[in-house]
Amino acid sequence: AERNMFELGLMAIAEAIQDGSLEGRWNFYGIGAMEPSGARITDRASMEILPRQSQDEYRSLLREHSIGLSLMDTPHPSLVPLEMASAGMLVVTSTFENKTSESLRAISENLIPVEPTVDAITAGLAEAVAATGDTERRIRGAQVDWSRSWQDSFDDRLVERIKAFVEAA
Repeated sequence: AERNMFELGLMAIAEAIQDGSLEGRWNFYGIGAMEPSGARITDRASMEILPRQSQDEYRSLLREHSIGLSLMDTPHPSLVPLEMASAGMLVVTSTFENKTSESLRAISENLIPVEPTVDAITAGLAEAVAATGDTERRIRGAQVDWSRSWQDSFDDRLVERIKAFVEAA
């Protein structure tokens, strides 16, 4: 989907490779395709696109990685960067109107919020690379401050208001 800004992410990864931010041996993976495929990033680097996984396989896969890039041109943070952050990954993710740097960092210090531009994403990737060895940060950041139940998300007062609205319709 266009809202995922996949091409913008590829351009930023290519820039980070070119400027040396992603020097060394990095493997690049995407996930969620219907069938496995690949994407060329530079003349020396490509991305392996993995198929969708079961939730357990996906969770295990995330724990094997250090850095995530999850861009979303939406007012909500999306579950993908939250799942990555809770797996201990440092995650470069995009801001958008009410989805500010401050609001995202309040959810997890593993989130690295950036403006959705090639330069800002590239800088975010450089920040993530520099922090990969900060194990304590990554463990703390895995404690994502995000509701995990309907009861926490919707208090009794709100549920009553929704019921009244539905019953009046």
